Amino acid sequence: YAISQVRRDLQPYCHVGSIVDGIEGQYDLITCIEVIEHIPETQGLRAIENLTRATDTIVFSSTPYDVDEQTHFNVRPIVYWLKLFREHGFSPDLGFDLNFICDHAILFRRSPERLSDEVLRLYSRFVRQRHDVVARDAWLHQRSERIAALEIETKERIASLEIETKELSSARQQIQLLESAHQEIQANLEAANRYVEELIKTRNAPGGGEPSGSGESGIDNAAVRTLEFRMGGVEERYAQLSHALRGILESRIWRTLVKGGGLIEKVLR
Repeated sequence: YAISQVRRDLQPYCHVGSIVDGIEGQYDLITCIEVIEHIPETQGLRAIENLTRATDTIVFSSTPYDVDEQTHFNVRPIVYWLKLFREHGFSPDLGFDLNFICDHAILFRRSPERLSDEVLRLYSRFVRQRHDVVARDAWLHQRSERIAALEIETKERIASLEIETKELSSARQQIQLLESAHQEIQANLEAANRYVEELIKTRNAPGGGEPSGSGESGIDNAAVRTLEFRMGGVEERYAQLSHALRGILESRIWRTLVKGGGLIEKVLR
């Protein structure tokens, strides 16, 4: 399947094989990137031998860190590979940076010079430090992106809070007006009730009885008109109160007000 997906003009140069098998011919460069850790140690040793026989230059990487991957049977420290390649006459090119592949990639060249264990350990430390720097840079980049996202989120939240604060202040003013109107309505109702009670007492008092004359009838008519005026005022204020309450109940700030102290519930009661 993999070969069938290769670009058509490259397919004649690609075939399925194993790094453990011998490599026919000689090549200017062989790359072995994140392969050796996936095969057992004995096969890995044979694979390195095959690579070093077929070329003088090898780009090599094998993770020294990811030991939790289930298919990683042969994870080794960098210095292990440095010493193994040295046994086959290869040394790392200390001045060539393969960080664009990965932070532990190494360019090996065939060399008559055998680097000492001290030099290989120092180079291994350098590769490890490079990995740490890359990891820190990645962490810092992620944190920077997160901080930038939080700054945007905070600004948006502040802007939203400012709008909500203005709406809350306006709604509280409306609530205060509604409470005042509610108190006025209650006062009018109480006054109307008292007026009705006094009128009933007057009609039921000795000598009250049925109206006997235009004078008493005129007084009754005046009382009715006064009562109608008071009740009309009450109905008008109730209509205003109902309209204002509907406006608040339909507003975005309603839940905030209810959570903040139940002001509307108080008015509704």
